[in-house]
Amino acid sequence: MAVGLHDAILGDNLTLKQIMNASFAENVQPIRGRVSGGIDTSEIYAGEADPRLQFTTEDVATAVAVTTFCSTGLAIATSTETITVPFKVRADQGGFATGSNHYSLTSTEGGFAYPTQFQASQGGNASVDIELVLISDDGLKPFATNASASIASAAFTAQYTIGPVTINGTAITEPLSITVNPGIQVEVRRFDGLNYPQVVNIISRDPSITINFRDIADFHAFTGSVAGLSSFSAFFRKRDATGFVAEATEEHVKFTFADGLLEAGNFSVSGQESGTPSITVHGETLVGSATNAIA
Repeated sequence: MAVGLHDAILGDNLTLKQIMNASFAENVQPIRGRVSGGIDTSEIYAGEADPRLQFTTEDVATAVAVTTFCSTGLAIATSTETITVPFKVRADQGGFATGSNHYSLTSTEGGFAYPTQFQASQGGNASVDIELVLISDDGLKPFATNASASIASAAFTAQYTIGPVTINGTAITEPLSITVNPGIQVEVRRFDGLNYPQVVNIISRDPSITINFRDIADFHAFTGSVAGLSSFSAFFRKRDATGFVAEATEEHVKFTFADGLLEAGNFSVSGQESGTPSITVHGETLVGSATNAIA
């Protein structure tokens, strides 16, 4: 049976709605054995594995609202929290099946979820890419699949799009896209010769935000600059039925750096199109919040 997307439950503190893409890979490395001087494989064994799930969701505010998720990710506790990633089975000559006829991947052995990118562009919906590393509490396969799962109704929260950007107190004119890279790098560790990850560590964080915009005057102001950053803010504007939530309402998403480095130097023009300058801001600590007025 063919399947479609559904809300994903990543432990007790994060349920992802409005998922646009989802993928799973066990990433098993085969180990091959050969006879002395052998060309062909005599035996194949399962080696180290690195099971991961990846999601793209427009449920941006839910992710940002998890405390320090933008900079430290989310630890999902071993044995006390459940990861459930359902996939809805499609019905022949209809929409989706009903009852306990769906597929799901589950784990009760914990994991680590972290954002790899937030993005928003003019005319589009903001989204966040999230990676989930599954952890094993005994070095063995940490997940199970179920072909007769029941699922709750999917829910909708909100949508966002690009908002204003301010660098060192100066607003960028005509921003076209914002790409937030949390820059979280992780390392998985295994012990006792076992194959599945037992520990996940953050080994570095190098956050940056790139803004593409239209006004050449802003690019001119920063061209050739590699300068210190005293303040930075970028907003994702919340949509409502008539357009957008009022700027004074504290429901917009905001990303900030308190200090860092400003890099301006990229500018491209193609054919008859208008040029698109870009500025990248390299920060020390990325802070995200889902309850902001645009000011």
